Amino acid sequence: MYLINIKAAHSSLGTDNTRQIEITTASLSNRAPSADAGADLAASEGATVNLDGFSSSDPDGDEITYVWTISPSVALKNADTPAPSFAAPSVTSDTTYTLTLAVSDGTDAATDTVAVTVQDASR
Repeated sequence: MYLINIKAAHSSLGTDNTRQIEITTASLSNRAPSADAGADLAASEGATVNLDGFSSSDPDGDEITYVWTISPSVALKNADTPAPSFAAPSVTSDTTYTLTLAVSDGTDAATDTVAVTVQDASR
């Protein structure tokens, strides 16, 4: 906040007026969002795996966007939402998939990962 004093004087009229103006500036700093990809999961082959990024947030209240990626590659449904899903593929042994959630408030970004272990049904 700034206080500015403005003085207006007119010598021939003998007037002298002072006014104070208060200027409040908005904070220009942006705080980064936080990403929360949820707890690690285990799933059986063929099961639908539902992910949960709803605990991600932005401390400034900015709207955030979501982008999920998975490795090894599997088709993700709704990868740009807080709650995507995928069908656990057939595996020849227990296989762990790493999913990364990236959230952005348009200025800053954050990431978090979650591991999903798909269990081999033949064991």
